[in-house]
Amino acid sequence: MKRMAFVLVCGLLAAYVVGFIALAIFETQLIFSPQRIDEGFAEYVRSYSNVEEISIQTGDNVSLHGWLVNSQENEASPLLIYYGGNAEEVSHMISHAHKFPGFSLLLMNYRGYGLSQGAPSEKNLKKDAELIFDAITEREDIDCTQVVVMGRSIGTGVAVHMAAERDVKGAILVTPYDSLVNVAQKSFRIYPVSWFMRNRFQSDAIAPDIDVPMLALVAENDEIIPKASSLTLVDQWGGEVQMVMVEGAGHNDIFYSDVFWKSINDFLKRLAPGSEGP
Repeated sequence: MKRMAFVLVCGLLAAYVVGFIALAIFETQLIFSPQRIDEGFAEYVRSYSNVEEISIQTGDNVSLHGWLVNSQENEASPLLIYYGGNAEEVSHMISHAHKFPGFSLLLMNYRGYGLSQGAPSEKNLKKDAELIFDAITEREDIDCTQVVVMGRSIGTGVAVHMAAERDVKGAILVTPYDSLVNVAQKSFRIYPVSWFMRNRFQSDAIAPDIDVPMLALVAENDEIIPKASSLTLVDQWGGEVQMVMVEGAGHNDIFYSDVFWKSINDFLKRLAPGSEGP
């Protein structure tokens, strides 16, 4: 009997260790799920008269690809930069561009997503976001004093980083979290994930020092990001905060809510009073 108990304990311990090692090794693959597009779809997007293809080369010779949807309302228009979720190829947002009235919309795919080269990681996403921001705000058709960053899910970590590192007019955070470590810990309760996580996205560490207005859109039935994690970040934000709980919405269908889009529209109109609703 003792031998059976010993074997059982050893088996459970071995399974625990194997699981721990697997999480540590495959962490990046578990966090990021790159979605690609083919040239056929790219050609379709290129057919839009108000969409400009954007390609930016990084210092480590990686080509980042995306689209700029021009507002065509001002010679130098306000700009909204969108950072997608962990399994989101951002070209689909072109169909929503009219919902950001008066703003041009920049949609750059992370490394490994869309037609962008390379492999994603927290370090790469943040470094690339800074490079892209600096390049796009030098354009004469962009009003560099009227830039709003918007992130969804994992992209909120990039948006918060940019709000801390660059002069932005405001931030829109869709299903945000305080720290990816905290979110992961709730999913893998038996493992000390903070010991090995490399992609930590600790927005809570920098949020108190950010003083720009922020709109947080929280899904009432979010099955991925615990509401407590979203509300913690909201509470820690250093600037003006508007928090909207989107009733009945889940993590992946929050975009279908009229309240979601109205809240964004109202927020942008306050930041750029000259813009008009759809």
